[in-house]
Amino acid sequence: MKKQKPRRPENRTRRVEVDEACEYARIGKTAMYELLNAGKVRGYKQNRRLLIDLNSVDEYMATLPQYEPLEKGE
Repeated sequence: MKKQKPRRPENRTRRVEVDEACEYARIGKTAMYELLNAGKVRGYKQNRRLLIDLNSVDEYMATLPQYEPLEKGE
């Protein structure tokens, strides 16, 4: 019988370094630091490292307006 991996709780924070968070969100470092300083995403200091909470990145992305294409002829 196969042993199942324990599931991670849904509310567990996913923290990654700035470079990984930028890659995840497909934005540059400057934009990520601007979001941090504006309080739109959460960051945590662990010794000298700054870790970005990917759940907060997801929350921010969900607040962005959806693209609506122009109708033909406009």
